[in-house]
Amino acid sequence: MAALESKPFAGNVRELRNAVQRALALGAPGAASASRPPAAAASIEPLLDLPYKDGLAQLTQAFELRYLEHALRECGGSVSAVARRAGLSRRYVQTLMVRHGLRRDDDRD
Repeated sequence: MAALESKPFAGNVRELRNAVQRALALGAPGAASASRPPAAAASIEPLLDLPYKDGLAQLTQAFELRYLEHALRECGGSVSAVARRAGLSRRYVQTLMVRHGLRRDDDRD
């Protein structure tokens, strides 16, 4: 976190997003033992034999699904609350939910 806070991103949101995605995929430095790769790194092993674009797409889709499931659970199913939490528009959260086959139990918001 300190490394991200110390780096000037100068409004380049894509660079910041990529840095955060990289940190999430690789785990925090020193968090795992030297003899064993981090769990996130181990889960990408099967993707390394795919073309880059395909592997990245599968990794992104898996992250989106897990993130949405977690956020919806934490926010009691409120799409508006998930959007606020994630820093996304409500419409984009709905688009992601459709893409991943997620449904709300009711149509509150």
